[in-house]
Amino acid sequence: MTSEAVEEQEVVLCIGDTTYLDYGKIKAKREGYGPTGNGGNGLILHSALAIAPNKDK
Repeated sequence: MTSEAVEEQEVVLCIGDTTYLDYGKIKAKREGYGPTGNGGNGLILHSALAIAPNKDK
């Protein structure tokens, strides 16, 4: 589990990203999704990667 692996590290870098998945032009996918801004329709995906820096370099 990520939380257990992070607890073992002295320093952890968390690299994040936000991606807008706009399905507004795909009629079959318009139902059930919400607005993403600027008239878009889809999902907002927030992802993160936790890494331990290499201290040997």
